[in-house]
Amino acid sequence: MLRPKNKLRKGQDPEFRWRGRDVTRVENLSDIVFALSFGLLVTASTAPKTYDGLLKLLASFPSVAFAMAILFMIWNFHFVYFRRYGLVDKPTILFNSILLFLVIFFAYPLKFMADVMLAAIIMVFGNAEPMTEFRIGFSEIGELLALYSLVYGAIFLVMYLMYRHALKQSDALELTASEQNLTKNAMASCLIQVAFGVVIAVLAKFTPLGPWAGFVFMFIGPVSWLIGKRGNRKPS
Repeated sequence: MLRPKNKLRKGQDPEFRWRGRDVTRVENLSDIVFALSFGLLVTASTAPKTYDGLLKLLASFPSVAFAMAILFMIWNFHFVYFRRYGLVDKPTILFNSILLFLVIFFAYPLKFMADVMLAAIIMVFGNAEPMTEFRIGFSEIGELLALYSLVYGAIFLVMYLMYRHALKQSDALELTASEQNLTKNAMASCLIQVAFGVVIAVLAKFTPLGPWAGFVFMFIGPVSWLIGKRGNRKPS
């Protein structure tokens, strides 16, 4: 039985009839992993014991916000997938297991990477003290960013494979033409994220840009919004 349309999803996914009714054990495990990942970003910093320590903690909020925004975007792709299709077959479990492994690998040191990038920005304005605390060079930051970008791309490659698997189940899921179009749009969005990861990794590793290639991440939001706006149009 297909899940009827309800007000809870009308704003986010109005053109898709959700097949996922009850939250499965696969989703429960996934939510635990995502919650742990979000927690790692917050607990990565020790509680301040001095006023200067408090100021440093407050100064790290932008990097925490950036890291959480990336994780939230990954979680939202994951959430929509299971609500739309409700698949818990072997391929979905396999893809989901790989995804969770990559998310944990990506999230654990993500706060460090975000802090390093913030310190690099501060250094541009003449204050090199935050960067000296990390004991890392310019080229090393570029290599680190390249590694993270590849993992980021790998996460969305797995999401692409999950959505492609759902599209192959169109007959079994009774997907309408509009729903198939939205699924293809989700696949395109995932491939855009993969492309961003690869491009940033190449720029960070093989060009003089080094860590400054990380600013390309700023274009992910606008590009994703344009892709989503285009894909939400009903097929003629």
